[in-house]
Amino acid sequence: MIARLLIATAYLLCPAHGFLMQHLPRPIHTLSALAVADEMPEQLAILGCDAELWEFLPWGAHRDLRRFVSTGKEDLARRRFATLREMVQFADRPGVTWDQAVVAWETNNAEKLAVAKAQAKADMMARAKAKREAEEAEKKAQQHTS
Repeated sequence: MIARLLIATAYLLCPAHGFLMQHLPRPIHTLSALAVADEMPEQLAILGCDAELWEFLPWGAHRDLRRFVSTGKEDLARRRFATLREMVQFADRPGVTWDQAVVAWETNNAEKLAVAKAQAKADMMARAKAKREAEEAEKKAQQHTS
């Protein structure tokens, strides 16, 4: 029993075999180390991407677009590229970061959605009112004929 306790203690305290290794900080990989070849694929130039736009896009967008093009999913690449172009339109001032452009794009889309919902609700209310008025007119017409 004491031997088991000693062995368990040794495993906990010894960094080579214990549980402490799981909680030690891991080396941090820099973005430059992960993005070795940051050149724009030629297929993206066909879709309308230029060097200036490519430089503005974040690394994650580069990764997605490269993956879509390399796997032959041009439809996904086109749709992702269209969304990225929309986001870039909100970076029209100098000094605007990608994150600021994304927040502006998301805010704009939320506003468009709210307007669309309000319009749909107004349309639904107008149809319900027209239906009620038609039913009331029909009742009055039946009362006059009776």
